[in-house]
Amino acid sequence: MNKYLGFGRLTADPESRSASGNSFTTFTLAVNEKVNKQDVTLFVNCAAFGKVADVISRYCKKGNALIVEGPIRVRKDNNGNERWGVSVDRITFAGGNQGGGNKKQNNSRSQNQNQDDGGNDQYPAGDIPF
Repeated sequence: MNKYLGFGRLTADPESRSASGNSFTTFTLAVNEKVNKQDVTLFVNCAAFGKVADVISRYCKKGNALIVEGPIRVRKDNNGNERWGVSVDRITFAGGNQGGGNKKQNNSRSQNQNQDDGGNDQYPAGDIPF
């Protein structure tokens, strides 16, 4: 089973693009954890597609807390180095409106966003943008 489930905050505003008529959004999630009694931050590269990408690009910005779910994907960059990231197929708005904006609006949108349009299968493994 290949499934990542993580809670963190967006490190910057999400970047949305379109390729071959398919929309996708990339973002980095800062995830905190304790290692040997020290706080450590892991920066997780994420890519979302279709409806999930549209929701993220429309409602999320730097500092917003999200729970993301999806498989971990590994690819080689132009230098031959392996890079990993999460191909997000589900998000949950986690509140904690540290990034600003209208807290009341964020609470009204605190629900799971499922992607029903075929998900990440429309992009071959080498074309996932992280």
